[in-house]
Amino acid sequence: MELQLLSSEAQEQLSKLLADQIEELARARLGLLKEQNRRRLMTRDEAARYVHLSGGKFDDVVRPYVKPVSFEGLSRLMWDVRDLDRFIEERKS
Repeated sequence: MELQLLSSEAQEQLSKLLADQIEELARARLGLLKEQNRRRLMTRDEAARYVHLSGGKFDDVVRPYVKPVSFEGLSRLMWDVRDLDRFIEERKS
């Protein structure tokens, strides 16, 4: 003899609720992994593409406000995606 604590309907509702919670957690974890895998530093061309501008327009519009990152001994300048995101956020109307 099997002891049944929940009705079949209650079991179905509980199963659906658990499945929904698991899916929500999985989506949140996937979003976190995508964020962690995103490169933080970009070249000028990558940064320009990121903000959907040509290189020349990037230099005119963004570069005066977003300073590049430079490393001692390296000539390549890089832009921090967090600075670019902040630049975008500050200009939302």
